[in-house]
Amino acid sequence: MASRIINWVQVGRLIGWEEAKLLASKAGGSLLKEDSSPSSRFLARLAEAGPSDSAHETPSWTGAHKNGVGWVWMDGSPVSAEKLRDESNSDADPGNDSAYVAAVGPFLADPYEDVSAFLMEYSGSRVEGTTFSDWFSLGGAAPGVTILMGDGDDFYSDYNEGLASAPSGGGLIDAGAGDDYVLSSSLVFTTAFDGDGRDDITLANGVIKAAIDGDEDWLTTFQGRVSYEHASEGLTTSAGPFGAVTVSSRASGRDIVSTRELIGGSGDDVLSGVERLSGGGGNDKLTPLAYAAGGRGDDILVAEAGRKVVLLGDAGADTFIFRGQAEATGGAGGDLFVFSTGGFARINDLTAGDKLDMSALFNATVGDPLAEGFLRVTCTNGYTQIAIDSDGGGDEFVAIASIKGAFSDLSGFWLL
Repeated sequence: MASRIINWVQVGRLIGWEEAKLLASKAGGSLLKEDSSPSSRFLARLAEAGPSDSAHETPSWTGAHKNGVGWVWMDGSPVSAEKLRDESNSDADPGNDSAYVAAVGPFLADPYEDVSAFLMEYSGSRVEGTTFSDWFSLGGAAPGVTILMGDGDDFYSDYNEGLASAPSGGGLIDAGAGDDYVLSSSLVFTTAFDGDGRDDITLANGVIKAAIDGDEDWLTTFQGRVSYEHASEGLTTSAGPFGAVTVSSRASGRDIVSTRELIGGSGDDVLSGVERLSGGGGNDKLTPLAYAAGGRGDDILVAEAGRKVVLLGDAGADTFIFRGQAEATGGAGGDLFVFSTGGFARINDLTAGDKLDMSALFNATVGDPLAEGFLRVTCTNGYTQIAIDSDGGGDEFVAIASIKGAFSDLSGFWLL
């Protein structure tokens, strides 16, 4: 799918118009044609303040130039008189413009004079940034579009404070090397890759595929997830600034992450403080705010006190610890369900090889838990209900579990 994208390129040295035209062509685009109200607003804003909003003029080459016929853009279409007046109001000699081109500033300049930036546009499904500092805007990663930001300290924004009629999203953004800033405001699911350098990436909806690279990236998704699926080292989370979590590894540094879902890698991860957690590979310990899936490996999944969570063990011999309320599914492998005071679990798949550890709930040595009044087991509507009396005697039962299926004998599952 074709998408028109504007890129403001800060070269970092002085260049003439012909060189800017060549650089734009090598990057797969062309110098800018101002042919829409968003691009007009973009140029007007750039004339007043640079992309960093530092309130200074930033002269930049555009595609407006004069040939034997008159003022035209790079595709040969005419430049309107109104736009020409806007761009040439500081021209000292308006009657001698045959060799002049327009640069945002606004002013006219000889094509061999030098400025340090140029405006280019792309139209296509693959956009490659330059080796300089790029500022992508007005279009962006629409569905089917891949943006490779490239080297340099780059900036990507698909909305730009109302310059475009609506934010675009749904494509792929690769930040590449350099200290990059990415802001995607679209609610369409967008994929972003964290590259080398200290990056700041924010997606309204999508996935950030991250790597712990020692540069302390700031990664935010409002809807969607941050994934370290390719990380081979064990990851650990801790409380971070502004309600975020710090994701760190012993060897490779840390990132600051704010997201509703965090995905670990193939190492042994210890993750908490996020609404949804996925362990990936490795033997992980997951303490979610709402949901956790262990994935491959022998995982520990924890329901903390004061919360109601959903826990999925998946493959491996997993351990479930119930300090709060939980719905638990063990999955494949022999799983251990551990009950603490105040915990309650709905267990969806108690099968051969699984164990129920209730030893922490009793205040005395237990022989026959049913006969001695420590446990009560009843079956109702296809579920087996378990209640305990921690002192025995059977006069103060407290419900601790509801197990899917009618079990007439649970003695093979007890750990007391």
